[in-house]
Amino acid sequence: MSKPKFTPGPWTIDTTVALGAYGIWTDYATHPGHDGQGYGSQICSFWSGNQQLFDKETRAANARLIAAAPTMLAALKCILASDIVMREEDEGVVS
Repeated sequence: MSKPKFTPGPWTIDTTVALGAYGIWTDYATHPGHDGQGYGSQICSFWSGNQQLFDKETRAANARLIAAAPTMLAALKCILASDIVMREEDEGVVS
């Protein structure tokens, strides 16, 4: 299997980027960042210029969803792997 082309998790959320903005960062322990201080490396940041369109709760939920991406990908890979094994067992490929 080829190496992933994305930054591995875990990812964390930083709300101190700017007023109303959210930053998504790598975990400091696994990716200490360029300066070796603070958070890890920044994955992305986003801010809604129209705060009436996306309220604080929606922006926070979006940040949590983005930060959970590596964990969700790992879970999906496990589900797919177990489904393949179950199908092989049903077909008599695995004894």
